[in-house]
Amino acid sequence: MKTKIFVFFLLAVTLFSCRKDLIEEAQLIGKWVCVDIKKDTPATRKPSDISFEFRKDSTYTYALANEYKEDGTFYTLDDKLYTTPNGKTKMAVKLGASGTDTLRFYQNRGGNVEVWTMLRK
Repeated sequence: MKTKIFVFFLLAVTLFSCRKDLIEEAQLIGKWVCVDIKKDTPATRKPSDISFEFRKDSTYTYALANEYKEDGTFYTLDDKLYTTPNGKTKMAVKLGASGTDTLRFYQNRGGNVEVWTMLRK
């Protein structure tokens, strides 16, 4: 019995220690600009047209050049970023990070995979 408990404990510690770094809300705070978009379909705009600002009060602004602006609230859970635009439906993207100044948003847009690489401004 003690062996089973030890094996379970060892397995749990191993799984959690091998888990990707999770991104906390505090790590998102600041302004971000897109520098690259990898996608299955041809690009329709420059990555640098896309920017986000995440604030300490869990609000954000998403801007698409001077054409579109969206405000809302956000939170993170595990490896996902959840955004809820004001008056609209909650959305989620998978997050990835490289250091403290690079974020990746892994998205599925109608079956088309997109990866946005964002740099801290």
